[in-house]
Amino acid sequence: MRLEEVSRYAESLPRVKRKGTASRPAWYVDDRLVMRLHDPDTLVIRVPLSERESLLERYPDCFGVPPRMEAHHKVEAYLHRAEPAAVRTAIDLAWEMQHYEARLAERASEVRCPTSRRLAGRTRNPLIAWSASARKRSTRHRQGLPHRIGPMHPIDNLPAGLTTRALTLDDAPAVLSVIAAEEVVDLGEPEMTLEDVVADWRRPSYDITASTVGVFDGDRLVAYGDLSDADVAYTAVLPSYQGRGIGTALARWLQATARAAGSTRIGTQVPQGSAAERLMRDLGYEERWTAWDLELPPDREISARPLPEGFTIRDDAEADRESAWKLIEDCFLEWSERERMSMADFGAKVWGRPGFEPWNLRLLTTADGDVVGATHVFLAGDGGYVARIAVRPDHRGRGLAPAMLVDAFRLAREHGAVRCYLSTDTRAGARGLYEKVGMEVASTWVNLAVTL
Repeated sequence: MRLEEVSRYAESLPRVKRKGTASRPAWYVDDRLVMRLHDPDTLVIRVPLSERESLLERYPDCFGVPPRMEAHHKVEAYLHRAEPAAVRTAIDLAWEMQHYEARLAERASEVRCPTSRRLAGRTRNPLIAWSASARKRSTRHRQGLPHRIGPMHPIDNLPAGLTTRALTLDDAPAVLSVIAAEEVVDLGEPEMTLEDVVADWRRPSYDITASTVGVFDGDRLVAYGDLSDADVAYTAVLPSYQGRGIGTALARWLQATARAAGSTRIGTQVPQGSAAERLMRDLGYEERWTAWDLELPPDREISARPLPEGFTIRDDAEADRESAWKLIEDCFLEWSERERMSMADFGAKVWGRPGFEPWNLRLLTTADGDVVGATHVFLAGDGGYVARIAVRPDHRGRGLAPAMLVDAFRLAREHGAVRCYLSTDTRAGARGLYEKVGMEVASTWVNLAVTL
């Protein structure tokens, strides 16, 4: 099937518009991605997970799902051998999903549960520490609860017919599906990956049984709550179940659970201007800071930044990990009001993250071999995400951090990333720097908290 035929069919569907560039076009319905051209022969189409397997079974020669897309509503169509009818079927599925979600988003008067942000994602807050004025995005850096919470508290005022229980690691795919459904409404496409959920839940200090609750309609998970740290909470509710008081009930449960753990406040991060923000403010949450996701568009290059003489950036080796952990923790503890993260918890989120490869942790060293900087970068879907970047205080102000950032984006692209992104907030003062290297704000968030 020729690209001209694909374009003509997509643009015949209601409200679909072509965007992107001549070489990397993309098609959207109401600013929600339907499909995009990955390379001259490969089209990435957003197909619901519930329909993807049947599509692959019907047209095994036309479609494929690379490992990086397994947890996402996406499929690759190979134009040189794709049947036109198969591609049109996939486009129809993508259009129906995105058009439906667009209509849901227009229900601005409906109070919805907050979309909660985790690690990576995207739905994302990296830990950026390359200057003394940088600040931690607390929703991304979690210590585990101060002590075991104990038996799960009951959830009051849920709609009739719904049941609850603590979650297990086996529930991670179902949790991801609920998060992804919310992200499609709020962000246009899902950002979380299964690796994000699993890495967070595998922290040695984390007690999944005491810290989580799932809300079920029969055997189907329709909502969940997670007290990920003493003062950090996450929730998500399927869009079709929103507006029924589930989000409010989960918020109350999380507050009670945090209070029982000895916490004095609890917070979360939600899209600015969303119904989620209105709900949290109605529940008494107050704004702490504003945050942004910034993205380097696929067709935009960033100029190489040479390192000063004597410095080298290289891959992580197992012998370097204690040094990397101490360096990053020292940088963040300059301004972070928390205890030092244990090396075990840190490792679970970095080299223990599913799919970790040595290039995911890049180390900046001096001519003497001292580790004076570190960058944590990984693939999340079709994106490269910079989760952490740190430079030792006595080496700041020498242009090292920008060179490290360019290095991370280059490697992410070499490993298949189509886009590159990170996050920052008003405390860090780094947004202007990112914009100078060609990054653009993709979404704006507010961090809200309430005193218990």
